[in-house]
Amino acid sequence: MFRLEEYDYELPGELIAQVPAPKRDHSRLLLLNRQTKVTEDSYFFNLPDLLNPGDTLVVNDTRVIPARLQGRKESGGRGTVSLSSRRPKTAGRGWTSRPSGFCQ
Repeated sequence: MFRLEEYDYELPGELIAQVPAPKRDHSRLLLLNRQTKVTEDSYFFNLPDLLNPGDTLVVNDTRVIPARLQGRKESGGRGTVSLSSRRPKTAGRGWTSRPSGFCQ
């Protein structure tokens, strides 16, 4: 089983898109060469040329809702929680979230 912590990484705020690309296929695409472990920047319009027969394409169709909670500790520290989706009714009321800063 995978652990969520294995997918956590630092992402500078200036690299988070605030609006979609004017042309959807001009969205940025990060490539990973599995043999060399080297990453390369590309664009989605290049995807057909990058796939080979037998390749597996994993699609993440999650959406981010525009909801962020910002807080401050008594000591002055700050933190942000981004609400990502509503929890299923069977799980009770609430939202799933991705904390950062002191909220971890």
